Amino acid sequence: ELRNELYSLESKSSDSEREIISSSDNFNTNTDRENESQMRELKQIEWDKFSVVVSEIQKELEISNEIIYHIADLLKKNHVILAGPIGSGKTHLAKMLPKLFSNEDITYDTKMYTATSEWTTQDIIGGIVPKMKNDQPFYSISDGCVVETLKENRKDKRFWTIIDEFNRAKIDRAFGSLFTALRDKTLRQIPSNDANRTYDEMKIPNDYRIIGTMNTQDKSFLFNMSDALKSRFMIIKIPIPESIENETWKITKKIV
Repeated sequence: ELRNELYSLESKSSDSEREIISSSDNFNTNTDRENESQMRELKQIEWDKFSVVVSEIQKELEISNEIIYHIADLLKKNHVILAGPIGSGKTHLAKMLPKLFSNEDITYDTKMYTATSEWTTQDIIGGIVPKMKNDQPFYSISDGCVVETLKENRKDKRFWTIIDEFNRAKIDRAFGSLFTALRDKTLRQIPSNDANRTYDEMKIPNDYRIIGTMNTQDKSFLFNMSDALKSRFMIIKIPIPESIENETWKITKKIV
């Protein structure tokens, strides 16, 4: 019933509201079956509560029902990246989206990180970092953003990772290991504090999601989107709010 309702709403939205800049065609039948299995752990959305959250989002952001419902449908099966210009509200929207899936048994929340061009696997999975104690240098294991988020999970509260400015990172260098982990549902090569082993492993819960944001106007930091990224993330365009666009046009006319 949820899927039928979402598809009905999608059909009413304009092309600009529901443009997907990637890769749904890259998913084969086996991946679709796997995604359906993964999302069985997410509780059925209660429509009255769902509508309340949508209203909360729209009180703070100029985002149409169609876009919100479309993203919610994609999050049932996939990790997503919200792409749009500055002022489109994509980062704030990313923080609010997990509330759509909260229910009486589980609350979904987020932990946010900002990518840079210097990011490596260490920032995603973890690695050895130098520290100071009593003016003496020492080394310890530091968790990356995904591992840190997953360690915060509890039975009644789950966390999703938000990676802001996703496209500032060199995708393959920073996220290569993560792409494999998302496919296998297991994080491997997590540096271990145990002297008897080099790496730990961690299962990725079926209801865990990564939401990235991408500034489409930041051309100086745009790196090529790899096929691995496109096959594991759905990229959705978030248009700039009409009120901001109109105001910008008015200011531009005055200046001219």
